[in-house]
Amino acid sequence: MKYCEPLASVESRRIIKKLLIGRYAAYLSEGSDGYTKLLGVINRIFHAYRRFRYNRLYEKFVYNNIEYIDKTSWNIKQMPKIAIYTCIVGDYDTIKEPIFVSEDCDYYIVTDKDVPLNSTWHKIDISSINETLKIDDPALKNRWVKMHPHILFPDYDFTIYVDGSILITSDLIPLVLNMNEEMFLGLHVHPFRKTIYREAEALVTLGKINDVNLLKKQILKYRQEGFTSQMPLFEATVIVSRVKCELCKSFYEAWWDETMQYVHRDQISLPYVLWKNKISRDRIEILGDNILLNSRFILEKHK
Repeated sequence: MKYCEPLASVESRRIIKKLLIGRYAAYLSEGSDGYTKLLGVINRIFHAYRRFRYNRLYEKFVYNNIEYIDKTSWNIKQMPKIAIYTCIVGDYDTIKEPIFVSEDCDYYIVTDKDVPLNSTWHKIDISSINETLKIDDPALKNRWVKMHPHILFPDYDFTIYVDGSILITSDLIPLVLNMNEEMFLGLHVHPFRKTIYREAEALVTLGKINDVNLLKKQILKYRQEGFTSQMPLFEATVIVSRVKCELCKSFYEAWWDETMQYVHRDQISLPYVLWKNKISRDRIEILGDNILLNSRFILEKHK
């Protein structure tokens, strides 16, 4: 049975809502393919409204009931060891302190920034990793950290990667406990596009690809090998991993190799790598079909 955990205070959520509205206004004013951005902003504001409305009602329900289902109701012998981690390198994102902190999880940040002494995040200096990797591109450093939880956290049963643009607002333990033993990966489905081909078109339109010819070569390879749309397009901003699973380790290594070979947009290569390695959707826990509607997270815009 799933448990309902208390969310952040109503006052905290009012502050966050005000912050979000400011973020959306700034996003819209940037110009650059205004029609596409306008649709995205309208959709995000609509979903943000639904999330906050739901959360206030949900919060009221939890706090007005003396008894509610808590984590002790889970039929497990021992809580798995869970590491929640993020990566912030350079000035692309700011450090975001979780609103909800679980005593059953350890929180890590891989970064080149100074971390406050009272932070929830335990710092792992990116320079200690990069001495071996010799990677200069901050975005690629982030990709390496995202795709190597089995190297960074081998003593844990599960890891939860959270993108630097995301604010944690609630307990993330259910994301792990909802996975059955056959599942090794947890992901959200992309909220706006269904296939990697639509994603590639959007990235080119928005000017987010430095080497368009390399992207075309990548897409052509996928089509020639027979990859169509067997796997949906996933949002790779939150990833739950069963890190001790051998399939998990081999998947991440293959994903990293594919990312290094072509454009470094990992959401393009992710469905292909799953398909290429004959990993069925039954092995993947779908965390939701829209991360904007997941009350455990607030998705902010990158700097």
